[in-house]
Amino acid sequence: MARGNGPPSHDLLSSPQPHAVLDRIITASSKAGDLVLDPFNGSGTTGVMALKRGRRYLGIYIEPTYFELTARRIAPLSLKAVG
Repeated sequence: MARGNGPPSHDLLSSPQPHAVLDRIITASSKAGDLVLDPFNGSGTTGVMALKRGRRYLGIYIEPTYFELTARRIAPLSLKAVG
């Protein structure tokens, strides 16, 4: 859950993932156009990296507030992929 009174931040999660590590995992285990599934989506860092590498992305998370954070983070990347 988000801490404090403001909107959630990906820095508040207990397991933030470094972009370089996720980038390496995604590029080593998938090809462009593949679907990357993250059943513990959190703030959506995996989704950001997947979309930047030309993968499709499906994230699942129980906390709606973090879904909204993920949506804001990936919206610019998703629009580029579609448009």
